[in-house]
Parts: sequence; structure tokens; C-alpha cells
Amino acid sequence: LYELGIKNVICIFGTQISSKQLAFLIKCAPKKILVSLNNEPGNKSIGEVAAKKLVKLLNNYFNEETIHLALPPEKDFLFCLESESGKNSLDQWREKWLNH
Repeated sequence: LYELGIKNVICIFGTQISSKQLAFLIKCAPKKILVSLNNEPGNKSIGEVAAKKLVKLLNNYFNEETIHLALPPEKDFLFCLESESGKNSLDQWREKWLNH
């Protein structure tokens, strides 16, 4: 993510944010939150389902306009950086989420 220009990241290492991570995020009061868990449609969309739950949780603490469901364009960001198709789709993702 740092290579994509995203320098403020909380890695949840799973599908749920911890109470300490949530407290830290609230304390930081960010202007924009991108929820980007893995995007694996062939795996029961676990990442997308968890990301939607996380967005719903964050809506309890932040303004709705602050939180955005922004799944990686393919599997995950490392996969995108390592594959040609992923690199192209990352450019579109970056334009949509980082330049606005």
C-alpha cells in the first residue's frame, strides 16, 4: 500500500478490527477511510462480506461520507502489484480512491 501512496494504514490481519485499532482510528479522526480487505470472489467473498460489516461498524463512529468500501481490483494489493492485469486495474483504483 505504501507503494501506492497510501501511508496511513491499519492492518487488521483477518476480518475484524480490534477494539484497540478502532479506538486508535477514532482518535486519529481521519477525513477518509478506505476499507480494503481481500477481494476473493471464489472464496465465498469472505473479504467483501467482512469489509461490508466493517463499513457498517465504522458508520457508528464516523460520518458516512468518510467511509468507502474500496476493495482491491483483484485478489489483494500484492497480487495487483505483481501481475500485469493487476497493475492496470490498480491505476484505475488509484484514480478513483486516491485522487479525490
